[in-house]
Amino acid sequence: MKIISKIAMVALVLSLSACSIFNISKMDAGEHLLGERLQVKVPSAWNHIDSHFVHGPNAQLWTKEGMAIDEMMFYTGVKDGEKIHPNNLASAKVPDFVFGSTMQPEQIAAMFEGMLARDGSTFKLVRLSPAPFAGVKGFRIEYSLIRKSNNVELNGIIAGAVDKGQLYAILYQAPRLEFFPRQQIQVMQIIGSARLKN
Repeated sequence: MKIISKIAMVALVLSLSACSIFNISKMDAGEHLLGERLQVKVPSAWNHIDSHFVHGPNAQLWTKEGMAIDEMMFYTGVKDGEKIHPNNLASAKVPDFVFGSTMQPEQIAAMFEGMLARDGSTFKLVRLSPAPFAGVKGFRIEYSLIRKSNNVELNGIIAGAVDKGQLYAILYQAPRLEFFPRQQIQVMQIIGSARLKN
């Protein structure tokens, strides 16, 4: 059995198990307002996982293939001094990752690196560059991640900006060989559609 097929089977089992833990709702194609200001347009339906108790009130988790395969996180106005990930279910030994409104892109990239590697996964920054986001000056982070739990290599992208002292960002990651390329065009369309309401 191919490694991709094994990953897909494990993802299906884990996703079905997660249904009893998380509320899952369908996000239809079209425009969506996330939080108070971040607006995006999606070309096709995604699944929204209600994970506020894990990720905090300023984040939304979406998936296309299932939680164990791919995830798209929307950060919708993280304020100065707030945690990017509250670690509600994590060990007390895991540090908090706090956003500061004066952070530069390099510091934001380091914050996301710490969050993504908090379980011992191996993070590698591939590229950090300035890029417009949601109509304002922003940044783009490209990275790879070897997940500690199953040794699967992921590709990821984070596009975002700090506006009015708050962080807005879209993060997408998925296994490098098949699943990341499968959704890459659509993810870039979603990133390109992002707008911030005044």
